[in-house]
Amino acid sequence: MGISVQRVLSLVVAAFAATLTGCALRSPPLDADQTASIAAQIRAEIGADARAASRPLDVHDAIARTLIHNQELKAEQMARLLAEADASLATAGMLPQFVASSQVYARNNLAASSSASLSSPGRVGGYAVSSERVSRSQEFASSWNMLDFGVAYFRARQAAHRSLIAAEQQRRIANILVEETRVAFWRALALQKLDEGLRRLEAEMSQSVANAGRLTAAGLIDPMEALSHERDLLAARREIDQTRRTLVGADEQLRALMNYPSGAPLTLAAAATVELPQVGRMTFSALADAALSARPEIRQAAYEQRITAEEARIAFVELFPSVNLVLGDTLDKNPVLLHQGWLSAAARVSWQLVKILQYPAKSSVIDGKAELDRQRARALAVAVVLQAQMSLSRLAHHQAEYRTLAQLAGVQRRLTGQVENLRRVGRAGAQAVTRERMNALLAEARRDAAYGEVQGAYANLLT
Repeated sequence: MGISVQRVLSLVVAAFAATLTGCALRSPPLDADQTASIAAQIRAEIGADARAASRPLDVHDAIARTLIHNQELKAEQMARLLAEADASLATAGMLPQFVASSQVYARNNLAASSSASLSSPGRVGGYAVSSERVSRSQEFASSWNMLDFGVAYFRARQAAHRSLIAAEQQRRIANILVEETRVAFWRALALQKLDEGLRRLEAEMSQSVANAGRLTAAGLIDPMEALSHERDLLAARREIDQTRRTLVGADEQLRALMNYPSGAPLTLAAAATVELPQVGRMTFSALADAALSARPEIRQAAYEQRITAEEARIAFVELFPSVNLVLGDTLDKNPVLLHQGWLSAAARVSWQLVKILQYPAKSSVIDGKAELDRQRARALAVAVVLQAQMSLSRLAHHQAEYRTLAQLAGVQRRLTGQVENLRRVGRAGAQAVTRERMNALLAEARRDAAYGEVQGAYANLLT
C-alpha cells in the first residue's frame, strides 16, 4: 500500500512550520535600559574589586596592587586557566568511547511478513510477526579507534603547548603592567610634589604682584621694575605649567593600573633617599643571552614551533589504516526472540587512501610553516636584542640628564636660601624671594620629572 496523500501533506506542513520557527529565532538588539543595566553591572563588579589604601603607597606597594587587582591581568589569568582546561580536555580524546542507549519503538500495526519460495511462485504459508507493536531495547557498547588515539595524542600535546603560550602571554602582560606602574608612580609622585609646591606659592605670588602694584601706584618703585618683576613671575609660572602638562594624567593612569577607587584619596610616599638604579656593565653577548632567555615572546615562538612539529607528526600518523575495535552488550525485550540478550564484538579496518595522495602537498605546507616560524623567531630575536641595547643606552642618557638637573636644583635651592637671607637683613625685596622660590620649585619639578624618566628607562630595560 502506498503512502497516502494526506500523510505526505502532514509531513510537509510540519517541516515547513519547523523551518519558519527556526528562521524566526533572531536576537533583538540591546535597548537603552539594557545597555544602562549592563554598564551599571560592570561598574559594580569593578568597584567591588577596588580597594583603597589606608597609608601612603610606595612604588613596591603600587606594583603589588597592580599585580593583584589589575583587570587586564585577571583576564590573562583566566585565559591561561582556560587554556590549561582545554589541554586537560584534549587528553580525554585518547580514551575509548563508551555509549549507553535505550530505545522504545512503537508502530500502529504489527510488522507482519510472509515468505516466498524460489522454486515455485507464490507465498508460502501465512503472515508471521517477529516483533510486537511496541519494542524496547538497551545497549552498552565501547569502541576504540587506534588512529583516532594517535591523532588525539598529538592534539593533546598541541593543546599543552598552547597552555604554555597562554602562561607566557600572562607573564608578558605582567611585565608590561609592572613597567607602566613604575613609570606612572614616579610621574604621579612628581606631579603630587609639584602641586603641593604650587599651593604653597600661589598665595605668595598673588600677594607679591599686588604689593608691586600698590608700590607702583604710590610712586615708591619704578613701574618698569614692577612690570619686569611681574613678567618674571608669570614666565616662571608658565614654565611650571609646561612641566606640569607633561605629568598630567599620571595619577589617573596609576589608579587605572591598580584598579584604585576613583573617589578615594591616593597619597604616594616619597623615598627617604633618591638612588639611581645601577646596571652592571654587560657585554653584548651577555646582554643578548639575558634578553633571549628571559623574554616571553621568545618562549612563545619556541612553543609555536613545537605546535608545527606536532602537526607534521599528525599528518604522518593519518597515513596509517584506521583500526576500530567494538565491544557491546545488548538487551532486546522482544518476547518472540530466543535470546533476548547477547554480547557482540567487531573489528573494522579502513584506510583513507586519499590521505596518501594529499601527504606530499600537506607536508610541503607544514615544512613552509615551520620555516616561517623559525624566520619569525629570528626576526623577533633581532628586535629583542635591539630593544635591550636601546633600553640600556636610554637609561644611561636619562641618568646623565637627571644628574645635571639635580645639580641645577641644588644650586637653585642654595640661591633661594641666599636671597631669603638677604631679605632678612633688608637687602632684597619680597618679590625677589618669591621669584627665586618659584624658580626653585621649577628646578625641583624638572628634576623629579627627570627621575621619573630614569625609572621609566630602567623599567623598560627590565621588561
